[in-house]
Amino acid sequence: MTATALINLDASLFWFINSHHNAIFDAFFWTVTWLGNGWVAFPTALAIILLKIPKERLKTVLIYAAIALAMSGLLNTAVKKTVKRLRPLAYFAETVDAANPPEARQVHVVGQRLKYGSFPSGHANTVFSVAVLLSVLLGGAFRYAYIPALLTAYSRVYVGVHFPLDVTAGAALAILVVQAVMGVYRLRMSRLERHMASPLFLNAPPRSASQGR
Repeated sequence: MTATALINLDASLFWFINSHHNAIFDAFFWTVTWLGNGWVAFPTALAIILLKIPKERLKTVLIYAAIALAMSGLLNTAVKKTVKRLRPLAYFAETVDAANPPEARQVHVVGQRLKYGSFPSGHANTVFSVAVLLSVLLGGAFRYAYIPALLTAYSRVYVGVHFPLDVTAGAALAILVVQAVMGVYRLRMSRLERHMASPLFLNAPPRSASQGR
């Protein structure tokens, strides 16, 4: 697929999602889209980690979580500043092509009428970073964190501030970066557990007070 064909497909998917709206969905997705805000997502993740992670692992987990989230967000911002893609509102105001006939250029916007910094989506990156983090650390029911993440990504297109490719890229970047960082964390924990379970460690004599000095 050529770059032009990809952009046209992205525009067509945007129109399909953005044009199907009503007052109920407006209110719902305007609320959901806030889940991708760092002031909502990060404190929520922190609260869950503090409640669920054992104290003996908490410091290490917080360090790796901070590294993972920071790297994902910073890389996403770097790409955004490099690409400088127009958001739908600005793009369709300047572009007329087969995927964007003049009669269809009314973008349905819910909330802020943003125009710049479209690719990749910061909200999608944030919410997927948190979803991956919780899924890796806690598993179980926290794997369902991908459901609100998907809804948040969809909401960014619905409210008219991102193209589908923007949210896909933001989510993909989050998955790759956070999985990589937390993979290092799991490797470290696995090695530590093997060390703790080794006969040499288990049979080592306790150190006396004099030895400890």
